Amino acid sequence: MEEYHFDLQIDCLGFDSDLWEVFRGAYGTIKEDLLALLEADPNIAEEEKRIYMDKMPESAYRIAFDNICEQLTHQCSFYSALYLAIPYLVHQYAYWYNKNDLQCQILYLTYIGIMLSTDNFYNIDQEKKLKDVPQNILNHYQKSVEWIKERAKEFLNQNLKKWNQSNHFKLSAIEAEELGTGFLGILGDRETAFLLLLYAWGSCSAFCKNCGYFDEDIELNNLDEEEAEQLYSKITPADSAIGKWNFRDYRDSYIWLSNVLYLFGNKEAAEKLSYYYGTYTCPNCGKKDKPIVKLMMLGLLNG
Repeated sequence: MEEYHFDLQIDCLGFDSDLWEVFRGAYGTIKEDLLALLEADPNIAEEEKRIYMDKMPESAYRIAFDNICEQLTHQCSFYSALYLAIPYLVHQYAYWYNKNDLQCQILYLTYIGIMLSTDNFYNIDQEKKLKDVPQNILNHYQKSVEWIKERAKEFLNQNLKKWNQSNHFKLSAIEAEELGTGFLGILGDRETAFLLLLYAWGSCSAFCKNCGYFDEDIELNNLDEEEAEQLYSKITPADSAIGKWNFRDYRDSYIWLSNVLYLFGNKEAAEKLSYYYGTYTCPNCGKKDKPIVKLMMLGLLNG
């Protein structure tokens, strides 16, 4: 791979370390996949830079990239190899940043964010993590997270307002959902990103703290009139946030993500998000609570 000039000050674990056998992915060590990524020719065809491809990849680079993604996101579970992979992946992002390749930046932002969403309190005891991971590994992992967080903000600030004016930014509906989820995972709300992935942006659940009733499968997609009425009887969607974001404040995930999805061209996802942040009325006891994403997590924790 060509050299790039971006002083990250982020160290990557050497491939001669025994820790590759300790910190593993879904199918074992990820060392060979990362080596393949680093050794492959990165000059891949444009269609192989998309989040979703119409056919299987042919380039060694994209095959290695997809293998790493599968190793670290399988079934939305957490895999400790994430701590070793993220520093390498942010270095890869820096390469594409230096090349001003926006499509590859989108690809990396999507999947780095999805990977980070698995590092949440439901999947892993965060206090135990601090004890079990060597401090130098954890330090460079956290530095990588902070670095990519700033790059994600920079990417949105520079490109979002002109999104539909560029051929780089033609996303399918599912690509827009995945990229939005990636930004959510990077910018700090990992639990919500995790839940959106777990429920595939198509359904939700709700746990009533008052009576303990668990509404396990509330469908959000392709509803007929009767099903839509049933949904409205349970969930009052949050007020629309479209047009209410200043493009700088990322503290309220619902506000900024609604606008990001809308500007990505996926109005349906922005509308669905209003249900994930809506108010639930328990059909068992009548108690109201919000937002739905918090009640979804309660359902997982109490299920």
